[in-house]
Amino acid sequence: MSPPLRPPASSLPASLRLQQLIIKYLIKSSDPYRQELLGQTLGALAYPLLRRSLRRHCPTLPTLEHFFRPVLVPGEHAKGIECWYNNARFQTFLRKEYLQRVAAAEATVGLAVGGGKEAGQKPQVADASAPPAPTQSIHPPWGMDIISDKDGLKATRLPTYQELVDFFLLHDWNRRPGPHSAAFEGAKRQALLRTLQEKGPDVSSWTLNDILELGGACVEGRGRFNVYCEETGSWDVWTKEYVDALAAYLTKRARELASSLPSSFPSSLPSSPLSLPLLVLEVGAGTGALAYHLKQRLDPSLVTYIATDREPSPVPLPPSSPPSLLPSLLAHPFVEELSWDKALSRYPEAAIVVCAWMPMGEDWTESMRQGGRKGRRGIQEYILIGEHGEQAGCGDPVKTWGAGASLGGVRPWEADGFSAHEEEGLGQWQWSRYDGKQFARNSATICFRRGGSGGREGGREGERRGGRGGGRNAYR
Repeated sequence: MSPPLRPPASSLPASLRLQQLIIKYLIKSSDPYRQELLGQTLGALAYPLLRRSLRRHCPTLPTLEHFFRPVLVPGEHAKGIECWYNNARFQTFLRKEYLQRVAAAEATVGLAVGGGKEAGQKPQVADASAPPAPTQSIHPPWGMDIISDKDGLKATRLPTYQELVDFFLLHDWNRRPGPHSAAFEGAKRQALLRTLQEKGPDVSSWTLNDILELGGACVEGRGRFNVYCEETGSWDVWTKEYVDALAAYLTKRARELASSLPSSFPSSLPSSPLSLPLLVLEVGAGTGALAYHLKQRLDPSLVTYIATDREPSPVPLPPSSPPSLLPSLLAHPFVEELSWDKALSRYPEAAIVVCAWMPMGEDWTESMRQGGRKGRRGIQEYILIGEHGEQAGCGDPVKTWGAGASLGGVRPWEADGFSAHEEEGLGQWQWSRYDGKQFARNSATICFRRGGSGGREGGREGERRGGRGGGRNAYR
């Protein structure tokens, strides 16, 4: 295949050429100091300016590729990818800019606001060179999770699973879990690696999509739905069915724990049924969106739900939002400002802990299993929502998911007397930020219970289909 024709670099505006040179300098080495400097520069100074310049001068996929290609693969050599492969912040920036133009191209063929798929209708192929559609085409009619205005806090309704599928045209995305599902996720990257081995490091015939995918930006098979997740800061997009099912599960567990003799930590403590209402503690709650909608569905006589976060996140709003909604840039006030460890210490009586999208590389679960002060029986169950398994983008591969214990070893939760299982009745309603057409079941709900048996199920399922590994570096 002959290399694609590209305009000379001199055709870029002088301001963009200068920004090109700055980024080239910052990523020409894998030196950690320089990588950190890149992140700080983009975040504090260059990023907003660069984004505005790109929107003005590089509104389409071809023009964006014209700007970034000399930066990402100087001399059309694959070695250039090594310089930014582990820079998660830069990858996030690249991914967002690229996918926004993919989404805009989709919108130009009539798949914008209210875009559903009529029976038997096939979507048209998007024109990558077409000018972008208005930004609000990314945002569906059900609005944001939580908004506030001069009249006080309000919650917009959650979308149903089908509304989400219809609006973002997700009908043909692969939702089938199974032994080889994870292979669909990494198929593109593996193919690119084979191409390098067979044909050498020249990437002049590669598309920008290929370069970003090999570099770990996770763009293959993504589109408007993923841009919506990026714009709204959503890791999981909560559907009505999911929140209904999770509320029902928590209610069931509260009744079970109140009518039985739960396991104690340490085991020498006398065991007695827990009293209602049962305390459910959410750590790392972010904006509090999940907590807000759960609290609307939970009976306070059965469950007391408390949400905490070290730095409660603001609720993102579409760029087209009117000024009257600016007060909603505050997290929901019921999210207590507590780090996960201080929350566990503050509420030692918590019976169940919920954590959605634990930061990658961190483990909070050991403290959950060992939780409880003197005279307390400890946490009876913790629920992890998000990517799962030994190569997941949530938690620590060893401490959270037991990497290395696949061949008969004891996993951390098993050593502490917990069993694990995936709640398929919940996972079937989940959609997450890194889902793609090739595989769209990256997020799941794994429940770890004190006592019981069958503790390997959650971990094995994670090995089969959870997490993508091999190139995706989520930035949180």
